[in-house]
Amino acid sequence: MATTAAAQLGGSGEVDIKFHCAFNFPAVASILGAADWLKLSAAFELLHNDTYWKIRRSFAYSLHELARILGQGITETQLATAFDGYLHDVQDVRLGAMLHFADFLENVSPSFRESYLPVLTEFDSFDKTTKWRFREVLSGQLAQLCHTFTPGATFAVINPLVFKLITDPVAVVREQSYHACPLLVARLNSNATWLTAIVDKFVTLARSTHYQDRQCFVKICASFLLTKEPQEVSEKDAVLACAARDFFSSQLAAVFFTLALDPVSNVRLVFAETAVEHQQLCREHPACPDALREILSTAPSIDTDTFAAILSRRVKECSNGLTKEDAKVQDKETEQASVTSSDADEESEGCPEASSRPVRVTEVIPEEKEINGEVFEALIPAEDTTTATFASLSGSPRVALPVESRKGMMHRASLEGSTSKADSDEVSPIGEPSSSSSAITMEDPPPSSKANRDVSRSPHTDTATKPTAAAEDPLPKMHSRDC
Repeated sequence: MATTAAAQLGGSGEVDIKFHCAFNFPAVASILGAADWLKLSAAFELLHNDTYWKIRRSFAYSLHELARILGQGITETQLATAFDGYLHDVQDVRLGAMLHFADFLENVSPSFRESYLPVLTEFDSFDKTTKWRFREVLSGQLAQLCHTFTPGATFAVINPLVFKLITDPVAVVREQSYHACPLLVARLNSNATWLTAIVDKFVTLARSTHYQDRQCFVKICASFLLTKEPQEVSEKDAVLACAARDFFSSQLAAVFFTLALDPVSNVRLVFAETAVEHQQLCREHPACPDALREILSTAPSIDTDTFAAILSRRVKECSNGLTKEDAKVQDKETEQASVTSSDADEESEGCPEASSRPVRVTEVIPEEKEINGEVFEALIPAEDTTTATFASLSGSPRVALPVESRKGMMHRASLEGSTSKADSDEVSPIGEPSSSSSAITMEDPPPSSKANRDVSRSPHTDTATKPTAAAEDPLPKMHSRDC
């Protein structure tokens, strides 16, 4: 027998004996009691400090039972020393001590419990995914820890620990932590400031952009509504359950009903489970939407899947309605933009400055393509003082020139082509009064003669008679480079 046990433990026969002594130590202590603890004290000191980890692990899993048997005095003087060492031992030994952490603290004085608050802070630092089992073990004891410490210590240490575990990335840890929320509120209900801080944290979860936080809020609300069978509930538990329901109705219900049409199906499914389980409370609450109250009233025996499907259809209808409204708004904006652009085009067409102001290029018709008797017209704004009207002279190339260029060229042509002072006097600069009938003026309207109708229809030109030879001579000598 001993050989088989020693082989399983991986040690010698002496190790086998020590392991069995450690395993059966609580039973012997329960028989002798606290009065005969001195007979077992030496053996306890020898065994709990053994170098073999399996012997220490056996004590780690049963130390809370020894504390219950021996009482507060012996627990604080001797057992607490071994318990502190196990909390920082190898993983298997530490897991046994953490599994009954709250049970061990219930057997010491309240002042002595405060010394273990830093240990809980160390547990709060277990962020590695590989250590999620440590967090699961601790989350299962949150309900006990909420009433183990004083209210001040509970708000300072247990409150952050609870919110860390209910938002843990591992689902098993979260599920184990929700039950502690009603007990935490009941413990801190005496202080309005603490209670307000807790409610704000709950609402922050409900308004989070991550669906997992909103789903967590719905499950927290479900923990406040959780009820047990009447025969399983004591008077104290009944009072706590009533207080939890009142807290939900006054602080959380309004936010809870806003998640009925959450865009994520996971959140709606959890909401449907809670609403179906507590139909009467949801129907009677004033914050319950009329549509939700109508569904729960018309189908009191509705199941979770059917109710979740109804909520999904409502979400699709709402999203389609919003899409149609957005399309209408976009159509209105497009119509307004088109009307604005058409008005701008009409204004630009009616504005004389935007019509043909940029046209300043002169056009020279080659000599071999002379066209006698035709009119060359151009649309020039009246207010543009840099460009004069185009003149059309029969029997010569037609040139459209600015006023200033035509002045200089006509003057130069008159000097080259004239043989007498009389010929040069016949050509006068445009814009100056002249007695010659071939002078070009920009102010006087054209006379109603047949010659003028054949020459030009522009209101800015005036050629009363046939141009003289002095006026015709300079133009054939002009070239495009003179322009």
